[in-house]
Amino acid sequence: MTTRVGGVVWQPESLSDFVPDAKELARYLYVVLEEQVDDRVELLAWPWPLADRAGHLVWPDAGAHRPHVAAIEARSLREQIYRPNRIKRPPRLGDVYAAAALGDGWDSGGVLHDARHLFEGPLYDISADAREAAKLSYQGALAPVRAHRAADREGAELLARAAKDRNRRSAKRLRVAGPPDHRSRP
Repeated sequence: MTTRVGGVVWQPESLSDFVPDAKELARYLYVVLEEQVDDRVELLAWPWPLADRAGHLVWPDAGAHRPHVAAIEARSLREQIYRPNRIKRPPRLGDVYAAAALGDGWDSGGVLHDARHLFEGPLYDISADAREAAKLSYQGALAPVRAHRAADREGAELLARAAKDRNRRSAKRLRVAGPPDHRSRP
């Protein structure tokens, strides 16, 4: 695992088959569906996060960098990314993607009508891993702090059992389709 200031490169379990090298993953972008108003969604993209010693996702230089911003019609996202990749649910707040590179539609100030302008290169849906990381961070903030040795003894067996029982998730590499031809629809 590659170490950077403030932690190690976060490696979602679902990406382990697709991007196993931490140095390569550190070049990816962490993209979140941040907001939806009517039929428009806003996506924010940050550099790839680190995991601190407690496993929380951190962006140590977050104050130094503003996120990239893109707005797109929710319908375009649904018809060009979700449906072609057989994602049955509609785009929702908190969906997270691992993107190899951003397209030319970011930071334009306008609303995109074609999702092909959002991403270049591999794109993965890592929403399940990101939601799990968020839950763990939230629950960790509520849990009492225990002595390190006590946590190690009690937790080792629980962690081993959980690792054995957990189903392995696999990220889905997404393809971005062209926009549908609305002229042919009644």
